[in-house]
Amino acid sequence: MFHTPGEDVLPELEAPEVPPGPSVFEGEEGQSWHVPLYVGVTADVILKDEHLEISVVAFGERVEHLKLKKKPGGKTSGTGAFEIPAVKGKVTFIADWRKKTLDVDGSICGWAWTWQCTSIDKQIASW
Repeated sequence: MFHTPGEDVLPELEAPEVPPGPSVFEGEEGQSWHVPLYVGVTADVILKDEHLEISVVAFGERVEHLKLKKKPGGKTSGTGAFEIPAVKGKVTFIADWRKKTLDVDGSICGWAWTWQCTSIDKQIASW
């Protein structure tokens, strides 16, 4: 099929939305969560006895892996940055071992003919 020059052949694209789902995942030791952060991007979190293991997965590919070790009465954090052709981002995970919560803060951008970015600053898990 041929198109005349200047004809709009692509549909209007809008910034992707964060997938719907529970705002805070609750669980106990040994449990894992797949927390949606952005279209095609999840934080896969495993709660162990003395640490949290967090893998950032973008379109089925693990792009970052963090381990936050338990500190009695304190907080631990880790920052990960990633970039693949369709998505890039930088996020910090903060575990509060007293409150038993996991927060994420940062931004993720997806490519839809231009970079469409969103900021993230929220609690994603508790145990």
